[in-house]
Amino acid sequence: MVSWLSTRLRAVRTRGGSGGPSPRATPPFQFVDRERRRITLRQYRPTARRSLVDLYESFEPVERTQGLPPADRAEIDAWLDEILDSPSVVAVHEGAVVGHAPLVADGSGDHELGLFVGEAYRGAGVPAELLGASLAHARQSGVSAVWLTVPRTAHGRRRLFRRAGFEVAATSALSVRLHREL
Repeated sequence: MVSWLSTRLRAVRTRGGSGGPSPRATPPFQFVDRERRRITLRQYRPTARRSLVDLYESFEPVERTQGLPPADRAEIDAWLDEILDSPSVVAVHEGAVVGHAPLVADGSGDHELGLFVGEAYRGAGVPAELLGASLAHARQSGVSAVWLTVPRTAHGRRRLFRRAGFEVAATSALSVRLHREL
């Protein structure tokens, strides 16, 4: 099962270039994570681009799924050029982007959701808050349905999305496609 976000990456490479989270208040807003850090959730702004690239460069190879995020800075830049025209929410701590949730139109009327969080912020409530904020932002932006694929073995991620109201739409040997109406 191939995701739209990774298809966009391939296109770029070819050219060279506490209950579960649910839609909550739309960004911007702040919360304190389990490590007592004040995190701001807000819509992506171009002024955060460098920090967003830094976040993606910090991912280790084992943290990348379906080729995302890209590993090479030039590929990250080209990929971001492709996806940042769509609704997008970032998590910011002390001026640095620590999480990103892009919503990319897939051509069918639905949007693929990506959820990328820096390692130091996983397990502290940031993924759940970012997911909830991105769903609220998606609804406010007129998005009616979102989907994503996760590895079959990513039980924690699958649990997070189930708690947010996602349902299994399809499965393959390696991944599960989850879907949610907004």
